[in-house]
Amino acid sequence: MRTARTELPRGAGFRVALRRATRTRGNVDVPLEDLGVQADEVHELTERDVTGRNQDLLTAAAALLS
Repeated sequence: MRTARTELPRGAGFRVALRRATRTRGNVDVPLEDLGVQADEVHELTERDVTGRNQDLLTAAAALLS
């Protein structure tokens, strides 16, 4: 399914490739999605993150690293 193209500002480009992956051998057809590492810390995006330059996210990350 293709959708209408919209030009991005300043000649920027954006592509997304999606593929559904499954396991093999004893786990045939078991999807790989939603498997991975569970986060120790979760940062809920704030309005300042969305409207600014991720100020609260960066502050939270710096606090975790210090």
